[in-house]
Amino acid sequence: MGDQPLDRQTSRLSLREQLGSRLQSFRASRGKERKRSQDDAVSAAPKGPEVMSPRSRAALARSKQEALDALPADYYQPDYDPVAGELAMLPRMFTEGDLEAVVEERSGVLETVSERLSQHVLSNYSKFVAGVTEVASVERDLQEAYRTAKTSRSELANALAEVRANMVITRKQKQKQGLERMLGTLQQLREAAHLHDALRHGAHWLTC
Repeated sequence: MGDQPLDRQTSRLSLREQLGSRLQSFRASRGKERKRSQDDAVSAAPKGPEVMSPRSRAALARSKQEALDALPADYYQPDYDPVAGELAMLPRMFTEGDLEAVVEERSGVLETVSERLSQHVLSNYSKFVAGVTEVASVERDLQEAYRTAKTSRSELANALAEVRANMVITRKQKQKQGLERMLGTLQQLREAAHLHDALRHGAHWLTC
């Protein structure tokens, strides 16, 4: 009795793998058959646009919408496991035909969703292209701004170095001018001292 839950769980895992494998193989074979039928239809059909009556188009659109409406709401949840969900909805004693029916039904829904997604992309293609172009333009502007900022930063660094060098030169020139003024004053004082000594010496000779 204790081994029955384990066997049931193992059987469920086997069925899950089987359903997933059959789903992939069915999609591949369905895609090949669809491509072959389309090629045959193109080669056999006369040249010219395909004509479908409004009633046929309405019936086809209605059947696709009904298939979407019949899809369980859990499919729209981001963490939903579709394989596990489909296995849980199968009857206890299901057959291979039941698996094939589920795979075919869900593949049809997948085709409908892919078709509507393609139509949505095509209907908004001009906006998409405009958005991509705008993003590319913004990217170019950012790159140009980066190059300009980099060049400006380098020029500012060079200007700062030049200003510092000019400040050093100006400070040294001021020091030189101050020293020259001091030297001139000392020379005047020296000349005045020499003149004073000469006057004293001349006065002494006069008094003798």
